[in-house]
Amino acid sequence: MSYIALYRKYRPKTFDEVYGQHAIVQTLTNQIKANRIAHAYLFCGPRGTGKTSIAKIFAKAINCSNPNNGSPCLQCKCCQETTQGLNVDIIEIDAASNNGVDNIRELIEESRYRPQHGKYKVYIIDEVHMLSNSAFNALLKTLEEPTGNTIFILATTEVHKVPPTIFSRCQRYNFKLLTNEEIVEALQDILTKENYTWDNNDTLFHIAKLAKGGLRDAFSMIDQCLNFINTSELTMDDVKEVFGELDLDSIEDMAKAISESDVSTLLDIVKNQEIEGKSLSNICMGLYEYYKEEYFHNPSIDSEIYQRYMKILTELSEKMKYNNNRTVFEIEMIHLCKPQMDTDYSGLYHRIQQLENIVEQLLAGNTNVPIQKLCIDESEFTTFIVRPQKKIYTEMYYS
Repeated sequence: MSYIALYRKYRPKTFDEVYGQHAIVQTLTNQIKANRIAHAYLFCGPRGTGKTSIAKIFAKAINCSNPNNGSPCLQCKCCQETTQGLNVDIIEIDAASNNGVDNIRELIEESRYRPQHGKYKVYIIDEVHMLSNSAFNALLKTLEEPTGNTIFILATTEVHKVPPTIFSRCQRYNFKLLTNEEIVEALQDILTKENYTWDNNDTLFHIAKLAKGGLRDAFSMIDQCLNFINTSELTMDDVKEVFGELDLDSIEDMAKAISESDVSTLLDIVKNQEIEGKSLSNICMGLYEYYKEEYFHNPSIDSEIYQRYMKILTELSEKMKYNNNRTVFEIEMIHLCKPQMDTDYSGLYHRIQQLENIVEQLLAGNTNVPIQKLCIDESEFTTFIVRPQKKIYTEMYYS
């Protein structure tokens, strides 16, 4: 038998096997037990959080001959056919490749017929936001006047692209990203079932942080790690080797360049890390974790500046999820070095701090202070007014 990826091998078959999404699971199982099944559902949320898996379990459970506390029994003919992908009453459709109005009209025509074996005919339409406007309009009529034995489960990662007329006729369920603790629990279960051990839970927490709330991504990562190691124990060094984690010296060098507003050095370090196989996302995460540790464990640091760093890196991390673009990354690295690019209070505060530091150095006799680093362009200059108590005021002028 060919190898089966872990995320497929351990796809949940009952509601009890689902990690996270407790509120959604409880609501759906209560509906099944009370026989209060709606005609249309909209599952929305980030990728890898269980939308399709729960849709399949729900479809299996409402057609199960002997449901167990709202979950499918896995023993009846309907459950076994569904598990094997042979149940003709449960139809999965990928809207990305079947997004035309003709596809939806064909689906609607088929939905008029009664289910062959189970109680309901269930249509699971994945990535429903990919449907064309005409396809949505065709689907709308069916959602307005549903038949009693047909159920639609629409799944999407981009709910804002679904017309309001569609999701207003569905029961909407928002799937959340899993917590690191929930992902670690799932990874522990998988490693135990696969007869592997791990050096400590920090290793699994590290994978969970890399997965950023996506359980499927975490399963794929652990799969990759297990293929890399030659022993039965997974260690932190293995994980860092596989995913190209930054070493502490490199992170500290980057932090030093940022504090000195040395854009050239910072970008050179980033380039060298890329050459060594480090991804831009991992570089961003490494910097964020470094500043977070410094912020929480060093009470003497300037909290305003560190909060600014963490805010920029958090926003960059979100951008990198959807666009792993080097230009976007480099702009934000420059942003870290140049508080004058900010327009909010924290950016102004950071600039004043830099100005005060420069004045202190000038008062101490240091004439090699790179004042031009504080300027957005050559037309901007800074005037310092120093009072006897060394209390410093700054005024910005533009020519």
